[in-house]
Amino acid sequence: PSVKSGDAGHLTCTVETSDVGVAIQWFKGDSDTPLPSDDTTYTISTALATSFEADGITKRSTSDLIVLSFDATDVGYYSCRVDYADPILDDSSTETTLNILDLVVTPTEAQIVSVTETLQMSCSLNLDPTYTSRTVKWKLNDADVNSGISTSTSSTFYTSTLSISTVTLSDIGTYSCIATYTHSDGSNPVVLSGTVVVTVRGFETHPADHTADQGSDVVMSCVVVGDQRASISWTQDSKDLSGDEDVYDEPNKKTTSTLTIISAVADNTGVYKCRADFGGTVVESDTATLTVIDIGIIGDPTNAAYLVGEDAVLSCTIRNPASSTLTVTWYRAVGQTDTPLDLSLFNFDYANPATSTLTFSSATMDKSGVYKCEAVYVISEQTFTQTSGTASLQIRELSKTLNEYTAANSLGGSQKFTCEYHGDDDVDSVTWVYNEGALPAGYSVTQGSYGGNTEKWETVLTVNPILKSSGGAIKCAFSFSVTGQDIDSTTTFRVRSVDPLDAEVFSSLESYTVTCTYKGNDEPSVLWVVAGSIVSESDEGISINTGSVNHDTNERNDQLIVSGRLYSDASKPITCKYMFTDPAAELTAYTVLKFRGLTSGLNSKYYSSGAAVIMQCGLGVGSEGAAPRSTFWYNIDVDANDPLVTGSTYKVTTDTEVNNGLFKTTLTIKEEGITTSNAGVYMCMFSVSDSESYASKGRLIVGLVRTLPSDARVYSYANAGLQLSCILDASDEVSAITWSGPDGKIDPSQYSSDQDDPNTHILTLTSRPSSGEYRCSFVLSEGNVLEGIFPDVNLNLVEMVSPAALYSTYGSGVSVTLTCQVTSPREVDLYFHDGSKDISPTNSYYEDGRTVAEYVITIDSSNKEGIFQCKKSATEFSPTSSTLTVFWITEPLTSPTRGNIGTTVTFTCTAQFHADLTVPEVSWLNGDSATQETPEALVVAEDSSTIQSKLPITISLENDNSVYKCVITYSGLATHAGKSLETSTIVIMNKIVTSSPDAPVQVFATDS
Repeated sequence: PSVKSGDAGHLTCTVETSDVGVAIQWFKGDSDTPLPSDDTTYTISTALATSFEADGITKRSTSDLIVLSFDATDVGYYSCRVDYADPILDDSSTETTLNILDLVVTPTEAQIVSVTETLQMSCSLNLDPTYTSRTVKWKLNDADVNSGISTSTSSTFYTSTLSISTVTLSDIGTYSCIATYTHSDGSNPVVLSGTVVVTVRGFETHPADHTADQGSDVVMSCVVVGDQRASISWTQDSKDLSGDEDVYDEPNKKTTSTLTIISAVADNTGVYKCRADFGGTVVESDTATLTVIDIGIIGDPTNAAYLVGEDAVLSCTIRNPASSTLTVTWYRAVGQTDTPLDLSLFNFDYANPATSTLTFSSATMDKSGVYKCEAVYVISEQTFTQTSGTASLQIRELSKTLNEYTAANSLGGSQKFTCEYHGDDDVDSVTWVYNEGALPAGYSVTQGSYGGNTEKWETVLTVNPILKSSGGAIKCAFSFSVTGQDIDSTTTFRVRSVDPLDAEVFSSLESYTVTCTYKGNDEPSVLWVVAGSIVSESDEGISINTGSVNHDTNERNDQLIVSGRLYSDASKPITCKYMFTDPAAELTAYTVLKFRGLTSGLNSKYYSSGAAVIMQCGLGVGSEGAAPRSTFWYNIDVDANDPLVTGSTYKVTTDTEVNNGLFKTTLTIKEEGITTSNAGVYMCMFSVSDSESYASKGRLIVGLVRTLPSDARVYSYANAGLQLSCILDASDEVSAITWSGPDGKIDPSQYSSDQDDPNTHILTLTSRPSSGEYRCSFVLSEGNVLEGIFPDVNLNLVEMVSPAALYSTYGSGVSVTLTCQVTSPREVDLYFHDGSKDISPTNSYYEDGRTVAEYVITIDSSNKEGIFQCKKSATEFSPTSSTLTVFWITEPLTSPTRGNIGTTVTFTCTAQFHADLTVPEVSWLNGDSATQETPEALVVAEDSSTIQSKLPITISLENDNSVYKCVITYSGLATHAGKSLETSTIVIMNKIVTSSPDAPVQVFATDS
């Protein structure tokens, strides 16, 4: 009764007769016109009397009404009418009602819509009395659609509607309506489907908001999709703009448009939008806002020049909108690299526009260079960077300037003035000016040039000859073509002189006068200096006469008159110093006062005994003075009235004439060496006349410190108990004694005086100390210090270099070398000792302050172990020893082993072992390869003196004449033992099977 719309099918009419001819026709509805047998809609196929029943009488005829594709027009009832050939029979008919299960999807054509529009699709199913249950699903590109669906039912149709209120690009695709008919019990499902293709016109990519730096390029873009190429236009604040040429992506139906703004300005700020025209249908994008920030550097730093010591300043002006965060950094160009400067060098005033100032306080030459500023803006989390142009900063200085100069004692001579510019830019010109005008006669200029790598420019002004009229104001000026100030230096050239004084002034015993003559046209002040100290009339014995300038001769005379100061002023310089208002200028003249008086005397001195003592006294008499009439030496402690004379103890030597105004006498005490008996107070005396004599006293303190041991180097071979002794022989009492060593002062508990000799002081080193210099120091009552020095106390022990434990294997050619050493000033004899006897070294040598000895031990039956020490003397042993342990196999495998086939023999390998070592490894070899047999577990003696390994071997033809070896390895040292295995072949009767009972049997036997 029900078929699926669109399917093909047929209706069949069957007629059974008893051999009567029939004619079959088809009718639809109430029509009396039979359906044609063949047209575009129906095809009738009739088979008459083609089938027989079993009785052979009944005939069956069938007729099929074939429908190529059912649709809604086929709904209705159909009848099949049969006309019989026998007129007796009445015509007969049968009929049926046909229902079509049909699905109608609307709209029926593909849909093209724009974004934001609405879209509605429906799916209608005709009602059927048989298929009473219906379900409908919607899919988009095979994905279920679950929203926007509504249903309705009329008397003839069931309708499902899919509504999209606002279309987006995600709604593009093929929509499918899938309807399922079933009987009320869910059986016999019939599925129908229909599709609608939807194309959406809209923007896939909208223009984005931009924040741009003024002057930068801005690019905005949009992408629209649709069923065809679109024409895209741009607007700014609803005003039309021209964008770049559109780009169309044919496969993906996408049109892209770009709007490029070159060097954006404030007027470009606005709201932008794309409009896509699809042949009359217009789609608009979302809006985008472009904000052009009025930023940037509007005032670059300019070239500048400053003098050394001035504050050098560069600045740049920068826009500073409130919407941005601005950071300014200054850079210095160093080669190809821009180096940021320290923040402390520049500031920022935060105005708009803002000014950033780079300041070098008290600028130095190294600040010359190329600089620029950088502005970094942060606006709406975007960063923009602006960089200024560069500016050259020149720091200039006059490395040689004109100081106020006074030409002292130079009339008729010449004087040079030098100006030197230091900087890295070229000098444009150099000008010399005299008294604000041109240079007079006698002034000449030598111009220099730029010094290249030295960056210096020198110019020299020469005045020749110097006249009294040559003085005046002088200026040198440097000009530069590069922006920046000129630099100059000025001075006042004054011509002054002071007549020189005589080289020496000889004075009487009462007073002396020194006269200085100044030549010049100003009035300087005068200072008098005696022996380095300024004197004035307030000082005892000093009188000063200050003159005034005679303006006709430009001269003045000044005098210093001294009384009663002869002894203290003896042979000391006297200077007159003229001081001017310009503090750098002064003129001086000096002389030396000569008169009779002691120029050198005796002081309280200390002299060590064991050497001669020389004392000397001098009398100043002036260049014209005469020698004293007599000279004497006395030892006042011995005899204050009896002068000393040349003899075995003393030698007196006195000048015979005056040399350079001095007269000297010398006393030498005991050329072979003084002793404490020579101590005392000595006096020298010069007799000039009956009323005039000069004397000087000095105390001679004699002392000696002797050291024991007295060698330059002291060696010790003990850990403690070393004694150093200092023996004092002095003419003065001792107030304190101290000892010191390489580690500083030594605790007093380690040294003391000898009970039998209080002048002997002993240092006992109770623990092993450091090697180096030791000294004893005696402080005498007069404050003098005597010292005894042990320059090199070597406390290194005789030492074994070889390790405490030595291990070796036993074998031909095996040897072990023992080594010991001792620090010594020269090579000494060293021996080795094995506990019972001394052994001479095999080799010894001296190197780097050490004696080294070596003893080579050849390992044999007599040298298998021992404890060795190094020895220098009967009491000088090394504190450590080296113990030699030799390993060998104590029960070696030697003779052949004989046995019968099948017999098991056991090889035993026993070796010495040492408890200090890890248990050795034992392995067995057959020839040079590991044995196939498995050894028994290793047996270690309880006292760890020996180890034993056993290898059971079953004799066979395969190991006949094999050589077995036992290998014992002590941490890399291997010991071997080998043994040949010889076997005998025995044929045992009950193990012989032959094919012939009569075959002879041969027995092979060995000599065992």
